[in-house]
This record gives sequence, structure tokens and C-alpha cells, in this order.
Amino acid sequence: MIPEQRIQTTVSNGVITLSGAVDYASQREDAARAVGHLDGVRAVSNEIKLVPPSVASTTLRSAIEGALDRHATREANKVGLCGQAPSDRPEFAGFLASIGIDSISVTPDALPKVIAHLVARR
Repeated sequence: MIPEQRIQTTVSNGVITLSGAVDYASQREDAARAVGHLDGVRAVSNEIKLVPPSVASTTLRSAIEGALDRHATREANKVGLCGQAPSDRPEFAGFLASIGIDSISVTPDALPKVIAHLVARR
């Protein structure tokens, strides 16, 4: 759904310029598609900025943890995770191990502290 009140348009010599800000990339793409096929349009200049809605870090963490927990519990397959979070926060690596994540990638410099944290949790 395109938030029309957040998008401005100008037209000059058959070129439609879109500006404003939306929450999702799909809205930006949909806006350009909606006007690109109109009669007389030679080009679309899509200058709409993508400004994702802010989410509290605790809400985001809870959502990620819940999704990982559901997936690890539901699936009997091996589950692995790559990313910076386990390297930066050994307690996150501990959480991943506690819900059954089988493989966690960490940076070489973080490996000793992550191992120490995991061993201490036992």
C-alpha cells in the first residue's frame, strides 16, 4: 500500500519526479510502478527516501529470539547462524546455544571470550 500523503510528485517534459519518504522499499517501488505506465510519461525519477520505522531494540531482540526459538524447536534439522551479534555479545551466543542452534559463527578475535562464556554456562 502506497502512503499517498507522504509522496509528492512533479512533472516536467514527461518526466515524473517522485519525492517524500516511505517505510518500506516495496512502497517506493510500487509508487514508481503506479505512475510509470501513464500516457505521456517518458521517465520516472524516483527520489523517494526509505526511512524504516523505528523499533525499540528490546522489541527487535525479542522478535528475533522468538523466531529463532520457534525455528529451532519446530525443525529437527541442523540450524546455524552467522552474523556479528554472537561475536559482540557472548551472552547472545549463549542464548543461541540454549535454544539448540547447532552452529554459530564468530570472528577470530571474539572466539576465546565466546568459548569462555559458553563453558561457564554449563
